[in-house]
Amino acid sequence: MVTHIVLWKINAELSTKERTTAGDTIKSNLEGLNGKIDGLISMEVIIDKLESSTHDIALISKFDSLDALNGYQKHPAHLEVVGYIRSVTYEAASFDY
Repeated sequence: MVTHIVLWKINAELSTKERTTAGDTIKSNLEGLNGKIDGLISMEVIIDKLESSTHDIALISKFDSLDALNGYQKHPAHLEVVGYIRSVTYEAASFDY
């Protein structure tokens, strides 16, 4: 099993309402990929962070293999979500194990 973790910072120039909407949309769009991509076991997006957090959004996803993770990265449904994420975030960090 492979775990894929990504953290994002939402663009600071967005209003509070726009930042909330962006987080909700990212969560909905990413979690909507559950059951649509071969080898994706689970996907959870956390937007309710503690003040001690350095990022605004966390994705924790699990895949049955490294090949499944690589397939997810190229999957058209994932790429569509990535387009939106890139439009409302300015920094990302990832960790796979």
